[in-house]
Amino acid sequence: MILIFKTNINSPEVAKAIINKVKQNHVDIACTVDLEDCDKVLRVVGKIPTDAVVAYVEQMGYECEVM
Repeated sequence: MILIFKTNINSPEVAKAIINKVKQNHVDIACTVDLEDCDKVLRVVGKIPTDAVVAYVEQMGYECEVM
């Protein structure tokens, strides 16, 4: 499954921290954040509930919505 989210992640350091948080709880997934895109797109590939991804990002103080 491929999930795509619009976020307000604003730096490589934050992107790495969020990706690590998601992978810590779901090791069989792949994540990327496109900081060049105007929507700061977070892509998640693997079996993970959509609401879990949103919760991880929001817990770190950032916005996250399904595109």
